[in-house]
Amino acid sequence: MKKIITAAAAFLTAISLTACSGSAPTATVKKTESSVQAVTCGMNIPFPADWEVLTGDDIYDKLFENSPGNFADAKELKKSCENNGSSYIVYAADPSRTALISLTSLKKIPDENTGESLSLEEYARTNHNDSLLGWQIDGYTLRNTGFENKTIGGADGWESRCEVSTDETLIMGQSEFMFEYSGCFCSLQVYYQTPDAGEQTAGIISGISAV
Repeated sequence: MKKIITAAAAFLTAISLTACSGSAPTATVKKTESSVQAVTCGMNIPFPADWEVLTGDDIYDKLFENSPGNFADAKELKKSCENNGSSYIVYAADPSRTALISLTSLKKIPDENTGESLSLEEYARTNHNDSLLGWQIDGYTLRNTGFENKTIGGADGWESRCEVSTDETLIMGQSEFMFEYSGCFCSLQVYYQTPDAGEQTAGIISGISAV
């Protein structure tokens, strides 16, 4: 699970962006006997009842607990993310720690030459290409890769996906669905370490509805 958490945290602390045109989204969580419902960004995301679903500062506490890395504490980790234009909204993990789903807001990045912000598709495609190239440079085999326009929970956006392996052994599957909400780019990220965990995360994503 640590490699999943590290990948998620590294994604946020590595990017460099500029200001949203609106306020960063927040989330509310409601627990029932059968599920944990996270409502945010115009979506209702239903997680199984046994999943750990976090919002706010609790997310950074969890990230620091599992991957302290280069930060003195959770507050410094949060500050680093925010300074780079990103903020966690929802963080959820299954009991076996083989699956993770997170939702983050990402401030828009301007073109170096024109000063105009990249479009959602341009930014999503850049992330997709950079991610695949990074895995390939590290010597991993990529399977089930793709980049396509998609609608999830009523939001229209772009989905990037791939599975990373060594020979026939799955190391990690990942996907990122990027969409716009309240003047921000939002990133719905999925990470899984086993085929069963991949099926479980796919079921969660397919169950997202608009609110």
